[in-house]
Amino acid sequence: MHLTYSDGSQSVSITASMGIILAGRSETSFQELYARADKELYEVKRTGKGTWHIKE
Repeated sequence: MHLTYSDGSQSVSITASMGIILAGRSETSFQELYARADKELYEVKRTGKGTWHIKE
């Protein structure tokens, strides 16, 4: 995601990268889900910042 804000004389660009994990109710711990999402986030950053990736 890329956003640019401007007041006419100055502008600021903001980017966001996201790693998203889809999990059912039977998934294990929060720590495992967090680790998986973190892994996906770094994969997104490796392949191109400012994007997102969803993994089951």
